[in-house]
Amino acid sequence: MHELFIWALGLCLLALLAGSAEAQQAIPGFDSAEAARQQRIGERHFKLIGGVHLKVGDTEIFADEGEAWTDEDRLVATGNVVLAQGVNRIAAERAEFNTKTRRGIFYHATGIASIKPQPQAPRPGAFAPPPVSSVETDVYFYGDTVEKLGPKKYKITNGGFTTCVQPTLRWMLTSKTVVLNLDHYTLLRDAIFSVKGVPMLYTLLLYYPTNKEDLSNGFPLPTYGS
Repeated sequence: MHELFIWALGLCLLALLAGSAEAQQAIPGFDSAEAARQQRIGERHFKLIGGVHLKVGDTEIFADEGEAWTDEDRLVATGNVVLAQGVNRIAAERAEFNTKTRRGIFYHATGIASIKPQPQAPRPGAFAPPPVSSVETDVYFYGDTVEKLGPKKYKITNGGFTTCVQPTLRWMLTSKTVVLNLDHYTLLRDAIFSVKGVPMLYTLLLYYPTNKEDLSNGFPLPTYGS
């Protein structure tokens, strides 16, 4: 009986070791793939369950569950999804992500991205704000869907954004469609500008400077010149 117990215990340990190895096995297209449990559904189809942590290049993805099709460079992540790319973050309930292009769509998402403004040259007849080149500005955004179009470009549906960093947001721009481009100007359609939750301005089309040269802390005032 004692020998039978030792033999059964040995089988259990082997099973645990095999399960651990399976949970940490390499998945093509990812630099690393970790999960509490991993299943290989097909030759190029993998499923990860519990504490999912995937890394590809400078991008990390965390989720409760993940399903990857390596022949399509496609990943579907669900449950407490977080994408981290440098200092930028997107949190969502669900995400569909292309591991090759690093683009994807995030559902019921919120995010934060940082940009570093450069000193602004004065314009004729316009006020030049003080230099803030050493200050990184955070852009907070949210939406029913947030589509990552590039490293610094997002398309937001039924959402909004702000560069206000106060604990209680002083202002917010919301819109049916926002094309948030951190290297250029952000475009909003059917935009509403709210101050402390109170709608103050509506416009069919609005450009907002979110590029390094023109962005300053707070909401930039219009300028004019000759």
